[in-house]
Amino acid sequence: MIRSTFSLLFIIFGFFSVPGQGKQATTMADVPAACEQNAVYLNAFNVKRLAEKKTGFVIVRAGDGEDSRILNHRFNIVSKYLKKFLGESDLVFARGEPVSGQGRVELYVDGDLYLVMMAKRGRVPCMNCCGYDFQHGRF
Repeated sequence: MIRSTFSLLFIIFGFFSVPGQGKQATTMADVPAACEQNAVYLNAFNVKRLAEKKTGFVIVRAGDGEDSRILNHRFNIVSKYLKKFLGESDLVFARGEPVSGQGRVELYVDGDLYLVMMAKRGRVPCMNCCGYDFQHGRF
């Protein structure tokens, strides 16, 4: 049983890239497949920081043409979701300086950039496939 579980994990992780394995962070575009991929990446982020006993930082940034209202909306929904679904209250959340291009949510493990989730103008990046309305912050 243990051998088959190990084999399954090897197959899964052998074929799929998980962020943080190399020196570059993963950037996830805001596309239809982003929901499922971001869910996997967020889980890997949480496992990595807990295993290494390091602090996790989440920086939410506005993009071109986005004002503080949109930034605050994105920040509130992202922080609410991550606190609930990662089950962690020790993540550090912050609003970052605006960036050119699309808005984004950046995740760091102890100061090292781990994942960037892009967000279309005025939107919140999808972080799970089912059951959560990311644009309105409710189930």
